[in-house]
Amino acid sequence: MKPSAVRQSMQNLRMLGAALAAGALLGPARGLAAGEDAALIANGGFEQSANATVPDGWGKMAAGASWEVEEGNHFLRLKTQEAGKTVMLYRALPLKPEVKALDLSYRVRFTDIKPGKESWYDGRIMMDFVDAAGKPVKPSTKAPNFRGSSTGWVERKQQIPVPEGAVTLKFMPSLFQAESGTLDFDDIKLTPAAPAAPAP
Repeated sequence: MKPSAVRQSMQNLRMLGAALAAGALLGPARGLAAGEDAALIANGGFEQSANATVPDGWGKMAAGASWEVEEGNHFLRLKTQEAGKTVMLYRALPLKPEVKALDLSYRVRFTDIKPGKESWYDGRIMMDFVDAAGKPVKPSTKAPNFRGSSTGWVERKQQIPVPEGAVTLKFMPSLFQAESGTLDFDDIKLTPAAPAAPAP
């Protein structure tokens, strides 16, 4: 075999090996991406930060909101700066038409949350469904709310029906016009609920 042919054969083998290696790497990556696609809230654990200043995907921290760390674990903190003023973060989450319900889970910790002028001026996760025109879609979901103090971190879960015609969920962790308080969130997960099993 001519030297040039040998070199070409060796090059082909290297290319084949590289292609096989890439395929082996892409297989798990595709599986991971599929899992990530199911989660509607990226970086719900608040661990990723490209600039080491704010968590990726959560935009600019509003006044009273901060990215905190304890024993190596990052989380979101909302703290009342002035009585009656709202502290809130906002995420607009697109919904696929086939999604009929959402599973929400998170860890929460709260301290000395005192309601404001109205009884529902407290700590809460406000959630509004809107249609393609940006108009609210009813029925709206019940907002989880937080008052007083918790005993450390607690886990919460709920299932949220998606009303017909909703294409976006506005997701807003907040201290909504509370008199005072501190509200921490971590490990926020929002995923499409599994379809109900057909009746026997």
